[in-house]
Amino acid sequence: LHSLKAQTLQSQATSGASMAQIVFRENGIAVETKELRMALLKIQDLRGDWEEDRNDKNNSTVGGGGGGSDAKFMALLSGYDDAISLTNQELKQLSALKSGPAVNAKRFQLVNIMGYCKYQKLKLVMGRNEELADGIIRLNERTGMTLKHFEEVAHLYDALLQDARAVASLPGGGSPDDFDGNINDDAAAVEDEFLLEANANILRLRSLRCYYLARMHASPLVHKYPEALALLDQAESLAQEASEEIGACDKMEGGDGMSEKLESLLEEMRGGKCRL
Repeated sequence: LHSLKAQTLQSQATSGASMAQIVFRENGIAVETKELRMALLKIQDLRGDWEEDRNDKNNSTVGGGGGGSDAKFMALLSGYDDAISLTNQELKQLSALKSGPAVNAKRFQLVNIMGYCKYQKLKLVMGRNEELADGIIRLNERTGMTLKHFEEVAHLYDALLQDARAVASLPGGGSPDDFDGNINDDAAAVEDEFLLEANANILRLRSLRCYYLARMHASPLVHKYPEALALLDQAESLAQEASEEIGACDKMEGGDGMSEKLESLLEEMRGGKCRL
């Protein structure tokens, strides 16, 4: 079966009919090399396997499977790593060539393919971590969240915030005409809808992190109420700002759900401030 799958992928990649183009930051990017097309087709297969496994677990267990098989999830992340590595190799080969319209156009393609792969990988990891945080809250909300639970959730939001900042600094975007050939991740960020959404998400995650840090400080074992109150003030301010920014992003994936969650959390924050 694995041999047949490999032959099918190679045939699809050679024909150029599948994964010949990706869309990233409102640009249609051509995938010209067979090796990269094969890597992206493999990712497509791995993602299908993981999503099928996750759906099966969601349907067969109460409350859902929490993200599917760990092995299949890690294989999918590894698939993105392979595609990123291939893109890096192609960029290194181009670095020896003199800059010009054709070379810069090729670099623009590869930089955007790299940005696309890194973004898809980060999105998967962030989605899984947020599911884990929501799962901890959901499982313990009836019996009451302990200090340990708040610490676990705050730790997950630390990781989420770090990944969200990585998303905001991804390469790519703009147009081939504006591209200067710079292939570094820390190049000047292109101001587009993608970056606005990334920055709105950073505000949202900063607010949630502040909120759960406040809950940690307000727990009976810590009882640092002035510090908790200051953190709740900060969380409320960030949540209001995040809601405005998310509302301004018309095409943000899951934006409505994020806004609803923030509105609900704002009520909890105000109640928490009164109790403190």
